[in-house]
Amino acid sequence: GATATTGRVLTNQRQALPLIVTVSTQETAGQMVTIGDLTLAPLAIGQYVLELTYEVSGVKATTSYGFRIVP
Repeated sequence: GATATTGRVLTNQRQALPLIVTVSTQETAGQMVTIGDLTLAPLAIGQYVLELTYEVSGVKATTSYGFRIVP
């Protein structure tokens, strides 16, 4: 039931990067799944955070997923 979902990519120091995150939803195995698509090519080797912000029943929430770019 999440609505108004947006995404952004942050550095390990929580600074926002100018990357476009396209957010969509789809039903998978009877559950609604949120998908964040982005191009990783501009990122250097390092650690990053994908942050998704959304609303559920009018309450804002944020979920963060850490990931790494490795050589």
